[in-house]
Amino acid sequence: MTSTPKQLTPFEGGNAVSGFRAQALLQRLQGVSARIVGVHARHVHWVWSEAALSGADAQRLAALLNYGEPMPVRPTGR
Repeated sequence: MTSTPKQLTPFEGGNAVSGFRAQALLQRLQGVSARIVGVHARHVHWVWSEAALSGADAQRLAALLNYGEPMPVRPTGR
């Protein structure tokens, strides 16, 4: 019996932590290390399928998984 390989596809979601909660967490983390300068979290959804998703299916899933506050844009570099 042979099994067909499954496909695991990631879909990035929106912001997982409100600004208020991120600020509170940042203050707690800075109590441990002053080098911590920011906190960001986002939802990531993983879809396991029997076959690779078609472009239309991937777009449909991306639209369904697009909800809540968008992830803030972080500057590149330090």
